Amino acid sequence: MDSTIFIPGVKQEDLTRIFKEFKIKDISELTKLARSKKIRKLKGFNSKTEMAILRGIKLIENQPDYLPIGIALDFSNILITELKAWPHISQVLLVGDLRRGVEKIKSIDILLKANYIELKDSLEKILLLDNEVSSSNKKTIYNSKLGIPVIFHFSSSREWGTDCILTTGSGQHLASLAKIVNTLPKFETEEEVYKNLNLPWIPPEIRETGYETEFAREGILPELIDINEIKGDLHIHSRWSDGSNTIEEIILNGIKLGYEYVAITDHSQALKMAGGLRPEDLMRQIEEINKLQLKYPQIRILKGIEVDILEDGTLDFTDDILNKLDIVIASIHSHFEMSKGDMTKRIIKALKHPLVKIIAHPTGRILGKRPGYKVDINEVINAAAQTNKVLEVNASPDRLDIRDIHLQIAKTRGVKIAINTDAHHIQSMEDMIFGVQTAKRGWQGKENIINTWSYDKLINYLSSI
Repeated sequence: MDSTIFIPGVKQEDLTRIFKEFKIKDISELTKLARSKKIRKLKGFNSKTEMAILRGIKLIENQPDYLPIGIALDFSNILITELKAWPHISQVLLVGDLRRGVEKIKSIDILLKANYIELKDSLEKILLLDNEVSSSNKKTIYNSKLGIPVIFHFSSSREWGTDCILTTGSGQHLASLAKIVNTLPKFETEEEVYKNLNLPWIPPEIRETGYETEFAREGILPELIDINEIKGDLHIHSRWSDGSNTIEEIILNGIKLGYEYVAITDHSQALKMAGGLRPEDLMRQIEEINKLQLKYPQIRILKGIEVDILEDGTLDFTDDILNKLDIVIASIHSHFEMSKGDMTKRIIKALKHPLVKIIAHPTGRILGKRPGYKVDINEVINAAAQTNKVLEVNASPDRLDIRDIHLQIAKTRGVKIAINTDAHHIQSMEDMIFGVQTAKRGWQGKENIINTWSYDKLINYLSSI
């Protein structure tokens, strides 16, 4: 496969396999292949793979103003892997909006501990970059194959910590530091810089408005969630609906990730296009999960469903079916055109159902594709607070829903949060990091996030609400 080929939203290892299996050579042939619906016949792929390929190719052709964070990070990681192998570079760090976890990325910023003069010729040979736009001893800017610029910043050991802060931003954060000192002192680590300003180290994800600096000065910065505190994933799809993997494969991956529990939450019958389960299908799935639980006692497997919220706010399954499950997640997949008032009532009605525990992707947005339906998210947050129900941070980098600013509001009202991947392939279970980063931007700590809890504490809470 041509090493310059990068398709947004498609993993490089998947592309490599497709090119090898079908013996194709370029994007034109890949487009024809995806349209022929042959890729879905390969193990581990499905129609969503083909749609992702076609959507990614269209994205490249349109040269967008921004990229969703997941796509930008995939592209950045390819660049960073190449840069780390160069002898003249002793350290590489992704900075700017990507380091702060901003959901829409307008430029890819990379800090290099290196000398620009020594790298100039090599940078020009990176195949995923186009022409150089501007350059200086401190930074150089290139256009990329994706349309957004790639900015290389250059630093030395003595100034590394200072340059990490300056290139990470945000502008408002830097302005708040400038009120303390006009020019940041030069140090090797960020911790030393902040300490010199009589501040604790401030996590990149909350370096946004400048208020975080005031909180730091007062010693009241929150302790933020860490990826290592996640004990399970409560929203995963299997082959029973539109997922790519068996339940056993999901379980094995959960064990590999060190999880204490996973929840199998396939779609319900109303979502026919996604292979939604009928009641009899769900009963058979429950039997399979019970057998697998005996086989894998080291991890707990929650029997669940992502039940559709119907147009009138009722649920796609009756209570006698839902009562057989450990966890019920409710979500919207239809009638996006409803008015704000009606959509809000619809979601709140479902949220108040005694068997619903979590509302998934509450605004329905998909980054770069659709803005989401009209809903009064403040009212949904209020209803969640009143009922002690849980709102999801959907960690899929295409969603990140609910978003950071909503999480900040939810925290002030004591609403519990679940960070879930909504994985349709076991590889996507690794997207948890995006949800954690979004939760950090929402100033969330582990005490508020139910899938940082032990299995016993989780089940007890779900049973109580």
